[in-house]
Amino acid sequence: MADPLLFDHLPHDRTLTPYRPSNRTEGDIFHARWCAVCEAARPSREDPDAEPCMIAVYTEAFTIDDPNYPKEWITDARGPRCTAFVEEARP
Repeated sequence: MADPLLFDHLPHDRTLTPYRPSNRTEGDIFHARWCAVCEAARPSREDPDAEPCMIAVYTEAFTIDDPNYPKEWITDARGPRCTAFVEEARP
């Protein structure tokens, strides 16, 4: 049997709802918790000309009810999070 903690990052709760920060401060807090230490966003942090994480780009480009709004940004009983988050590898 698989270790349940191995899959802890995957959404299990059926009460998941899309997440969009309600203001700039909330967005900055979310970004600091998830995007600022995510492997997917590392290239653009190291090189401003690198391709950014498209999840973050699409959250700004589309409204939360648009079908193109990223499904990775969710909120549930544990709070808001990005289900695509992969902690940045550190030397």
